Amino acid sequence: MKLELRSLSKNYGNIQALDNFSYTFEKGVYGIVGPNGAGKSTLMGLITDSLKRQTGSVLWNNTDILKCGIEYRRLLGYMVQEQGLYESMTAKEFLDYIAMLKEIPKKDAKTQIEDLLDVMHLTSNANRKLKGFSHGMRQRVLLIQALLGSPKVIILDEPTSGVDPMERIAIRNYISKIAQDSIVLLATHAISDIECIANQVLLLNKGHLIISDTPETLIKSIQGKVGEKYCTINEIADIQKEYGVCNIYQRHDGIVLRLVSDDLPADFKKIKSPLGLEDVYLYYIK
Repeated sequence: MKLELRSLSKNYGNIQALDNFSYTFEKGVYGIVGPNGAGKSTLMGLITDSLKRQTGSVLWNNTDILKCGIEYRRLLGYMVQEQGLYESMTAKEFLDYIAMLKEIPKKDAKTQIEDLLDVMHLTSNANRKLKGFSHGMRQRVLLIQALLGSPKVIILDEPTSGVDPMERIAIRNYISKIAQDSIVLLATHAISDIECIANQVLLLNKGHLIISDTPETLIKSIQGKVGEKYCTINEIADIQKEYGVCNIYQRHDGIVLRLVSDDLPADFKKIKSPLGLEDVYLYYIK
């Protein structure tokens, strides 16, 4: 099972959304992070062939997806960041409709929908109309539709946006489970969503792949570059003017400013742990 991207590029007028992007995905979870405009959604649109590429190719098991046609689309599960729902339908009616479009046999669809509604804690709301659903509930319905049919390539754009902390944990655990037999691409601004489940993390900025590796290796790469200092509010403002965005923590004995830089000020104490992917993000995405 292999999804290979070769020299993919996409422009929107004069804006280079993705520039000569190459990568090979195999089974597992891939966390895709970067600021707004980094190219994450464009990348996913090209992989699903919902966007037309300028250059490059997308290969599924060594065959261009344009030649695979409908057989490739049957392998896909896609959850876009912003997707409309049929407000007059119930959750179950909507999922039945999606299963029909995916040509899933009725008996299989019934079992899958019931199981996924249970996993996403929506069974008791299955017969409610979608217009009455909260944003977090809608996100879970959209995630279920992406997972119907047991797809081999699962593409999730901000899947836990607006979802409460307990449900986020349940979703992360389920994604980790299904990734044992599929390729999962998870684009997110919530670093905590990928910190524990991603096999590989890709950092994008301005259409370019800045770095990719395992979470452990990325965290090791910033050893000695993270420092902390107890600060006043005025000191924080002055330091951020010089160094840019820094993390701020309220602790029992005061406010701590956490800085990630090659050149830490002398009054910052270097820390070895705990370091995380949020520190990695701040280091590589200036």
